[in-house]
Amino acid sequence: MHLPIILVGPLCSFAISGMPSAVMLPFMMIELCVYGLTAGILRNVKLPTIVKVVIAQIAGRAVRAGAILLAVNVFGSQVKVSTIWTSIGTGLFGLALQWALLPLIVYHVENLKKNDN
Repeated sequence: MHLPIILVGPLCSFAISGMPSAVMLPFMMIELCVYGLTAGILRNVKLPTIVKVVIAQIAGRAVRAGAILLAVNVFGSQVKVSTIWTSIGTGLFGLALQWALLPLIVYHVENLKKNDN
């Protein structure tokens, strides 16, 4: 149930704002799917939240890069391989924002759960 919702986010964004571009939309959908999958797998692993966030980010970006390389080399896609590095550079602010906010949100939610019990 959660994966379709994660995948709908980029589709809604594309429909409303035109971002990400139509060429990059499938790759972003794959990346976000891996974020959700990785976060779910790491949910009960005893690691600091920031480490889980970084692992999910690396996994998502790695799979996205692999999908881009596959599309270029196997299917002859018009996506440029340099897009991989460009997306990392332009996404650094968003990555840093996730490093700052996600651990705080998780901490807050976990404290709410403890107080409810």
